[in-house]
Amino acid sequence: MSSGSKGNVGTALRGLRVIGMFKLARTWKRFQILLKTMYRTLIEISTFTIVVLLFMYIFTMLGLEVFANKVKFNS
Repeated sequence: MSSGSKGNVGTALRGLRVIGMFKLARTWKRFQILLKTMYRTLIEISTFTIVVLLFMYIFTMLGLEVFANKVKFNS
């Protein structure tokens, strides 16, 4: 077996472990609560991330307009 195929098998096995964790969530009530809380937090963070990226884009465009001809590099 080549080393590349061993890595693929390991990745597949890790994926099955993750699935096993989510199967455990069906029976473990506190784990369900934790997963729901993490999901809600990710949704809230995603909204904030979109707003931050929008501000970064706006201020980048503003900076390009303001400083477009101010900086010259002599090569």
